[in-house]
Amino acid sequence: MTVCRNGQMLIWSIKTKELASGKTVVKVQLTFEIKEHQKMVSCVAWAPNGDWIVSCSGKDFVGRLWDVGMKRGTKLVNGMVCTLKKHQAQITKIQFHTDTVLVSSS
Repeated sequence: MTVCRNGQMLIWSIKTKELASGKTVVKVQLTFEIKEHQKMVSCVAWAPNGDWIVSCSGKDFVGRLWDVGMKRGTKLVNGMVCTLKKHQAQITKIQFHTDTVLVSSS
């Protein structure tokens, strides 16, 4: 995943193939493009099960939860599930608990 100053997040698929010659070919393809944050994305966390991303823009105090359904093979179509709006200052860290049920931010 890459993030940009304009609030955009890009999620990439990486596939490798071993050739008979012993060389490995790497193919990188853009999978999802997300642009919902109005300010620069400052932190991102991927859920352990691969189905969720949580992102935040520290400058506007907003976090967002995304359903990316990587294991279900679905395409992201405005997959934002909810907005986390209770912060009263810049968000500097966001993460999933190992059970993927809880998200913490500070």
